[in-house]
Formats: sequence, structure tokens, C-alpha cells
Amino acid sequence: MSRSFKSTAGALASFVLVAILASLVGCVAESEINPNPWLVPFTERHGSTISRSQMRAMKNLANIYRDHEMMFERRHALITAVELYAGDQAVTFELLNIFIDEINNGRIGVMEQEAALDSFGIDVAEVSNENLPDGEVARQIAVSYIEARERLNQSYEECYRMLSTACGQIPYNVELYYATANLQYIRAEEDGDRAKYRDAIHWLKNAIATSSEHLESYHLIAMSYERLGDPVRAIRFWRLFEVIYEIAPEVRGEGFITESRMQMHEDALFHISVLGILEEIHTSEGEDGITYAETREAASDRIDGLDWSESQLNLLNQILYYIERAEGG
Repeated sequence: MSRSFKSTAGALASFVLVAILASLVGCVAESEINPNPWLVPFTERHGSTISRSQMRAMKNLANIYRDHEMMFERRHALITAVELYAGDQAVTFELLNIFIDEINNGRIGVMEQEAALDSFGIDVAEVSNENLPDGEVARQIAVSYIEARERLNQSYEECYRMLSTACGQIPYNVELYYATANLQYIRAEEDGDRAKYRDAIHWLKNAIATSSEHLESYHLIAMSYERLGDPVRAIRFWRLFEVIYEIAPEVRGEGFITESRMQMHEDALFHISVLGILEEIHTSEGEDGITYAETREAASDRIDGLDWSESQLNLLNQILYYIERAEGG
């Protein structure tokens, strides 16, 4: 009887030990499934529940910084939040507004330094750390210009990195696509980098595919094709702009036509009046079958006798310049 009692007690003890081990193993497994979010490697956070949790924590921290007017810290917290998870539209656009203010202020600062250098007769294109002007005052202005330009470029790069990441995590957002394209267009206008115009066109095509009535995207993509020296594609999108402008109000109501869109429509009609001639020339010869010199000569022949305004002639010469530039690569 005692032997039976001992065997029963031993079995019970073994069962308890197994239960304890199982519970311990269960605890370890649970901790592995739900680790401390702040111990997860950064490269493994993106798109996960953990990254979204961390993003919300950083957003709350940014709000605290904002309430205490600690704007630099707030900016850094929002950047970290978007890097953790760029799929929150409200956080992304809050950071975008900060970048827009930075970029606008940075551009004003650069223009002020450029004007100051110009007053000394100094070409800003020739200013660099290795080529500073003579004279203490001019040299100080040049150094300030270089620093202002570097800060602006850094803001551009940070903003584009944030926007392009967000475009991948917030699908079908026309405003986000357009903001990304507009940034690249502005940068291309400043540095003449044709690749940025092409990148802008890429994002604008996404915007138009998302919302076929987004007039701002038609306007900017037409301007981008003009800058790339492609009058045929440019006028196609100007005409698409005109079509959407005319028919969309029937569906969307009169509120669809804003003051800024009315101005864009005037721009579209103006550009169509000039590009129509170039379209005829390039269509008749094939898009790649006519040189810049031949285009200019043919354009001169076709506008001879037309009652064109000085603005139309200036636009024609500008577009011809872009065609020449495209031909040169």
C-alpha cells in the first residue's frame, strides 16, 4: 500500500515537473513571438505590427515636443516615425508640411545669397569650396551661399526619400504622387537634371492612373515633357487637360473649377497655340526624324505671317531651346 502511494506521489511529482517545464517553455515561446518592439533590429521593423506601434510612440513624442515648442526635436521624431512606418497618411503629410516650410525658407535663403553674389558680379555657377572669390566680404557671402545650398539639397533629399517611401506604403494617393512629382520638377528646374523630369513624369503617370481628373498632374506632366524637348507628348497632355477641364464639372459640379485651375487652363490654351505648329512638324517627320535645326527652320516658315504675340514667340524659342538641349543629350 505504501509502495503504491509512493509510486502515485512520484507520478504526481513528475506530472507537476512536466507542467512547470511546459509553462516555462510556453513563456519563452511567447516572448519570442512577441518581443520587446524596441529590441527588434531596425531593418526588420518596416511594415510590421511592431513598426506601427513604434511609429505611434514616436508620433506621441513628436506631439509632446510640439507642445513644448521643441521644433527640431519634433522634426526628428516625425522623421523616425515615418522611417519606422510610412503608411500613416496623417503623419506623412505632417512631416511633408515641415519639409515644405524648410524648402521654401531654404530657397529664399539661397536666392538672397545669389543676389548678394550677383551684386559683386560673381557667377554663382562658378562658386565652390575650391573656387572662392577674392575679398573678405565676397568670400563670406560665397561660403554662406554654399552652406545654404547644401542645407537646401539635404532637405530635398530627405523629403524625396520620405515621399518615395510613403508612395510605396500608401497606395493610390494622388496628392502624394503629385507632391513627389512636384518636388522632382522643382529640383530639375534648379539643377537642370533631366533625370528628375523623367522621375516626375513617372509619379505623375501614377497620379493620373489613380485619378484621371487630377488637372494639376496633366499640367505638370505637360510642362515636364516640354522641358525634355518632347513637344508631341507635351501637347497631348495639354489637350487632355483641356478635355478634363471641360467635362469634369458636369460630374463634379462647379466647385471643380477653382481659380488656380482657371489659370492653368489659360496656360494650357496658350501652350497648345504654340506647340500645335511643332506637333505638325514632328508628326510629319516622325518624332525622332527631324533635327533641332530643321525644327527651328520649319517653325520659322510656318509662323511667318502669323499675328503672334511676343509671349508666344518667347515660348516658342524656349521650347526650341529644350529641343536643342534634348538633341545634345
